[in-house]
Amino acid sequence: MIFYFSKYILLGLVIFSCYTYLLPSIKISFRFVKCFWLLIIVTLAIFTYYAEPNESEDLYRYYIILDNFRNGASSISINNVQYIPLIPQLIFSFSSLFDNNGILPSLSIILWGYFTGSVLLDLYKNNKIKLQSYLICLFFLLGNGSVYYIISAIRYTLAFAIWAYGYYFFYKNNKNKPFWLFSIIALLIHKSIFLLIAITIIYNIFIKKCSSSIVWVRTLICLLLFFIIFNTTIPAIFFNFIFLDFIGNSFLGYQNYPMSFNIGNLLRFLILLILLSIELLSLRNKNRNRISLSFFILMVTFVSISMPIFYERLLGLLAIIELPTLINFYNYKLPNTQQRLIFACLLLPLLGLNLFYNIYGLFSHFCFNGEFYQETMRLLMLKF
Repeated sequence: MIFYFSKYILLGLVIFSCYTYLLPSIKISFRFVKCFWLLIIVTLAIFTYYAEPNESEDLYRYYIILDNFRNGASSISINNVQYIPLIPQLIFSFSSLFDNNGILPSLSIILWGYFTGSVLLDLYKNNKIKLQSYLICLFFLLGNGSVYYIISAIRYTLAFAIWAYGYYFFYKNNKNKPFWLFSIIALLIHKSIFLLIAITIIYNIFIKKCSSSIVWVRTLICLLLFFIIFNTTIPAIFFNFIFLDFIGNSFLGYQNYPMSFNIGNLLRFLILLILLSIELLSLRNKNRNRISLSFFILMVTFVSISMPIFYERLLGLLAIIELPTLINFYNYKLPNTQQRLIFACLLLPLLGLNLFYNIYGLFSHFCFNGEFYQETMRLLMLKF
């Protein structure tokens, strides 16, 4: 009963969002922003509580971990592969106290929702965004952030959300110690944060304090460095040399991961192009020789396209840290309603289709409450 209730609430939220965007500009209160986001996250958490993944999904392997914990295991290990134990072990240990494995993805949704929701609420306080802007935020977060990966991957999406929280509230306000604390916490959840730490250090040294005309030269050199990192075995050799073999071997595995060309990747790439255009247009009214860390990460994301795993993960991160740029551009850089409408008509269909494609992937790879929706979603895709 609860599952079906949550399913229809989700459907109602989607219909409500699509309908209200067509209405004239509407002011919304802080309470509405908070309650609407809370309703989305709680409903998703209830829905994912009944998720039953197939054997190819990360979540399936995580369910095996939970079973191992219930049988007395003291550490996280699958097929002799050892994960970084500290924070994941606490999360898995807590989840194993419940009989239903679905508590794990539900907990992941709630934690991800807290960190991303905090950024969203602060954006409202600073910008007093209206309903249409708020819906752009939601589509961007849930679409580009990928509902599918939030539920299935769990560890890296949570780690990236924590890092983004630290970036938004501390790094942007020059509070470096709390930022690095959140970076370490995120690193103890997933080793992909090594990449973000490397990006941040290189940005701090070569780009952040450089305001002269050579900043773009330095940026291009840094991007070339990351291109070499993503396309050679040098990082793997380095990590193996300093006895961090598990990172080096993972990096080689990431490089060998094939790039799949599908509708979802095309949509995300087009959204990435629009974000790049927004950043470049936003520089017109700013100091053109100042490049933000989020803009630098956006450019690194383009360079990482040859390594699909990092590329997809950085896209999920951009869904959070690029929200201020997106909303500021929509609210303040477009002088009239007509321009905002044209911009929204370009971006919203892409965000909506990307969100739909994520939901399609979710229902294609998961069974919910013993029911398979793959055929229903396939027929729906054919109609489109």
